[in-house]
Amino acid sequence: MTVFKAQKDGKLSEIISENFNGAVSYSLIMKLLRKKDVKINGKRTGKDENVSRGDEICIYADVSDDRAKKILYEDEDILVVYKPKGITSEDFYELIKKERETARFIHRLDRNTDGIMIFALTETANA
Repeated sequence: MTVFKAQKDGKLSEIISENFNGAVSYSLIMKLLRKKDVKINGKRTGKDENVSRGDEICIYADVSDDRAKKILYEDEDILVVYKPKGITSEDFYELIKKERETARFIHRLDRNTDGIMIFALTETANA
C-alpha cells in the first residue's frame, strides 16, 4: 500500500504518475482505478477524477516498480536494461540509482522511445 498527499490540483492519473516520477504506467493506473484499488480521502474511486492539492491518495497495490528495471544483462562493469516509452531517461536513471548507486549513463533515450539503455557501474566502464 502507498499513501501520499497530492502536491497540486489535477487529474488523479497525472498526480499518481508524477508522485512516482513517471515510473507507473498509465495502463497500470487505469487498471488500479477499474479495480477500485485507489482511495481519495478515504473514499474508493473507480474513475480518473480531479483531485485537489492536499488530498490523501491511497493505492492498494505495489506499484513501486511497474515500469522499472527489466534487466537484460549485468556484470560487475555494466548494466543493460530495457526502458519503456513514456518515462524520461533522467527519471529512469533515478529508479536505477536507487538500487545501483554507482550507475552512470552511457547514453540516453527520448521519453517516447523504448529500448535498451546501458549504464556503467564502475569508473573504468564509464571512461
